[in-house]
Amino acid sequence: MVTVSPSTKTLGVDESWAFIATAIDSVGGNVTADADFSWTVTGLADGEYALSSTEGSIVTFTGLIEGEASLSVEATLDDETVSGSATVTVSLLTSERTVDYY
Repeated sequence: MVTVSPSTKTLGVDESWAFIATAIDSVGGNVTADADFSWTVTGLADGEYALSSTEGSIVTFTGLIEGEASLSVEATLDDETVSGSATVTVSLLTSERTVDYY
């Protein structure tokens, strides 16, 4: 499986946030080998959001209009693919600022 942090996030329009994917092995440990990560967005159309990249374990999402999106990621290692996702809500109201420690 893949965990995405944060798993849910509310952003204001034009606000950006970094999402981090971590591949988890069958006993719950972080996969330390280099997995290939691939990101997709559903729920918002192209042009309604910006994504810093579609590859890599960290991406930055920017919502350009109000709406809700699912930010999905697949991790592939040694011909095995696992997935995870996060939910992003984009609102005209600015979100409360928080500090996340990793």
